[in-house]
Formats: sequence, structure tokens, C-alpha cells
Amino acid sequence: MLSQLGTRIQMLHVRTLRLGELIEATYSLVLNQQIEPNYAVSQLLSVSGVDNVNIFNPSELQEP
Repeated sequence: MLSQLGTRIQMLHVRTLRLGELIEATYSLVLNQQIEPNYAVSQLLSVSGVDNVNIFNPSELQEP
């Protein structure tokens, strides 16, 4: 699914939660130009086992 939504996909972090019951994975992804963030979120949430999706724009996270 990630390769359909964007390019430069890189896994940044993986951890288990609730004593291994859940897996949290953090990826860096550059969305394709024609893909809107809301569309990407809806597509990722449609994947079986995905319960939550957050998108962050790195330029908005940088401190001045």
C-alpha cells in the first residue's frame, strides 16, 4: 500500500505495545503529487490490522 501512495519509503521505528499484543511502525514517505493526505489516510486505514494512521509534515515539525 505504501508504494502505491508514495516514494522514498523508509521504516524509521518499530515497537511493540501491550506486551507484544500490538505493533507500532513509523515510516517516512513522500506522497505522490496526485495523492492527497486525507486519501492516503483512508487507504491505509482500509488495510486489515491498521487501527490508526497519523501524517506529519516535517516542515511543520521543525522548530524556528
